[in-house]
Amino acid sequence: MSTLSNFLKKHWHNIALAIVAYVILHMEYNYICCPNKLQPIAVTNPFFVATSKWGIRFLLLSLLMTPLYNFTGWSFGLKLRKPLGLIAFFFVSAHVFLFIYDNGYFAGEYGWANRLGGRDFGAISFVILALMALTSFKFMMKRMGRWWKRLHRLVYGAGILAIVHGLLAATTGKRAGMGGQESAQELRLYLAMMTILLVVRIPIINHTLQRLSPFKRRKRKLKPKYSLSTAMSSFFGGKS
Repeated sequence: MSTLSNFLKKHWHNIALAIVAYVILHMEYNYICCPNKLQPIAVTNPFFVATSKWGIRFLLLSLLMTPLYNFTGWSFGLKLRKPLGLIAFFFVSAHVFLFIYDNGYFAGEYGWANRLGGRDFGAISFVILALMALTSFKFMMKRMGRWWKRLHRLVYGAGILAIVHGLLAATTGKRAGMGGQESAQELRLYLAMMTILLVVRIPIINHTLQRLSPFKRRKRKLKPKYSLSTAMSSFFGGKS
C-alpha cells in the first residue's frame, strides 16, 4: 500500500490529466452522429477535426506553463508541461491515424509526395512532435545534452505549422462553405496565442516581464543587460 500511495502522491497530476483527456475523447466520439465515426472527412465527421483542435489546445497549455512560472512563480505548473505535451501528441496522433486509416496509407495507395500543400505542414508538425515525445525522458535529456533543448525549441514551429495546416484545411475545399470559417476564426486565435507565447520566451522580453511581475517569487540571480546579439544567441542555441 505504501508503494501505491507513494506512486499516487507523486503522479496524481499525470493521472488526473490522463483521465481528463480520456473523458474529452470519449465525449467527442459519442457526440458524433456519423454512420462511420472513423471516417475523417471534416465536412461530415467533426471527430476528425476535434482531435486536431484538442491537440493544439493541450499544446498551448503546455507552452503556457513556463511563462506562467516566470511571471508568477507558480512552480507546480512546470510539472504539468510534460504530461500536457504528451496528451497533445496523443490527440495529434489520433488525428493522423484517422487520416491514414481513411486514405489507405497503410496499404500504400497514396504517397506523401503527391499530397503537396497544407497536409505537408501537418506532416512536418507531427514528425517534430513525435521526436519530442520520444526524447521527453530524462535519460534522453542526458544523452542528447545541449541538442535536447535545441530540439524541443522546435515545438513553437510545430505548433505554428499545425495551426496553418488547420487554417488551410478550414478555408479551402468543401469545408470553406460548411462551417470551415468558424473553425478558421478559432484557429486564428490559437495562432495569435502561439505567437505571443513564442515572443515572451525571447530572453530580453522574458527578463523584462520578470522584473515587472507583481507576484512574489524566489529571488533569482538576474543576468546582466542583454544586447540584441546575446539575446538572439541565447534563444537560438546558446546557454539559457
